[in-house]
Amino acid sequence: MTTLHLARTSDPRRALARALVGPALAAAAAAGTLAAPVPARANAAAVVNPNAFSDVAEKAVRSVVNVATRVQVQPRGFERYLPGRRGQGGMAPGSLGSGVIVSKEGLVLTNNHVVAQGGDIELTLHDGRKLSATLVGRDPQSDVAVLRIDKVPGDLEPMAFADSDKVRLGEIVMAIGSPFGLAQTVTLGIISAKGRTNVGIVDYEDFIQTDASINPGNSGGALINARGELVGINTAIASRSGGSQGIGFAIPAKMAQRVMQSLVDTGTVERGWLGVMIQDLDPRLAEHFGLRDPRGVLVADVEPSSPAAQGGVRRGDVILAVDGNPVADTAKLRNRIAGLQPGAEPQLELWRDGKARRLKVKLGKAKSKAVAGPGRGAEAQAEAASDIGRWGLRLGALDDALRQRLRLPQQAAGTVILDVDSGSPADAAGLRPGDLVVAAGQREISAPDDLIGVLTGKRVPRSVALLVIRGGARRWVVLRR
Repeated sequence: MTTLHLARTSDPRRALARALVGPALAAAAAAGTLAAPVPARANAAAVVNPNAFSDVAEKAVRSVVNVATRVQVQPRGFERYLPGRRGQGGMAPGSLGSGVIVSKEGLVLTNNHVVAQGGDIELTLHDGRKLSATLVGRDPQSDVAVLRIDKVPGDLEPMAFADSDKVRLGEIVMAIGSPFGLAQTVTLGIISAKGRTNVGIVDYEDFIQTDASINPGNSGGALINARGELVGINTAIASRSGGSQGIGFAIPAKMAQRVMQSLVDTGTVERGWLGVMIQDLDPRLAEHFGLRDPRGVLVADVEPSSPAAQGGVRRGDVILAVDGNPVADTAKLRNRIAGLQPGAEPQLELWRDGKARRLKVKLGKAKSKAVAGPGRGAEAQAEAASDIGRWGLRLGALDDALRQRLRLPQQAAGTVILDVDSGSPADAAGLRPGDLVVAAGQREISAPDDLIGVLTGKRVPRSVALLVIRGGARRWVVLRR
């Protein structure tokens, strides 16, 4: 759970229930559990199904799992990053969070930060069964990760997706997860706000805010509506105490579903790219550019040869809307463009020289930081992962969390060794989990695919000299087959 330290169409049954028995029972009316129009002096317990929330919750928990990861600890290596296990070998517990089963084929949605440190993944179902799972892929830019259950039982009960675009302020929701490791915990609240951006957690933010109690361990769990549909993936809280203070954030189900599908299909996340540097408008800037109020996003610069440049966007333009949808700030514009596929041609509404203009721009492809797991589905990628396995290596992309854990500078680049098989060529070379590989021979390594290409190409060398960073020092290591 990320902790931030920060100081339906109207229904007469719902309105009547709210007036007579309070907002908590209004959700029962919305869910269709109100038996009949409420007489003026009716007893609420007689007309509202008292088991409405229980029926929804007891079904929904069957789709929510506890997620635990276990990483291999070496006697003189990565253990210094696992407090309490210094100098010990064997398996150590890693991240602890939650996940949501969303398909009969065993796909599970969770947060990137729950599984980012790597390791073996174990899921615990509502009935206590433990199942192993494999990482399909993860997207640090949205904090979404996708897992696949290795041996899928026939009685999985996946959760249906809600249309998260249609959630309403004040709508009753429930959060389900494993706060502080207490699995299958259900809490009740409402939608407090929508479209929360600039929270400072990930690159692409469009959070649903809720006051349903969310605590560490709820990460990756479900936020559901009164029909038991998935509204969002619980991700973070704003808290001075480290526990719930009534401000929690969830990734909208629609965003999570799109990221999941892309990771399953391609192992990466394809997002549209415009190619502009942008900033929010303040009243003084708005006045200068001839706008009555500070609405829209100011183009500070346009990258040469970018889709924006080719489409006619200029420095000093104010982007007011994309395909008719107003963009109030930079985060809204970024999310709107990123939500479109590369090659899409949205219409931009601009303000230029005191006049409104419209341009169509063909979007390019944004750089992705997504990390594909061995279960990503492409045969060539699966073969490469297998080849890396013969070397005894499991690799991970370097993100901000790993930079901090490995005490690396922000500008550090390379690929991180997450695991080394005992008795493998990598083990014999002295490589350890936590090593950062920055070069293979004279070739710079900036991502896992770079090293995979060296070790799995058509002419695989019998030995490769790897330049690694360990404990702040650089050293060459010779990897032999």
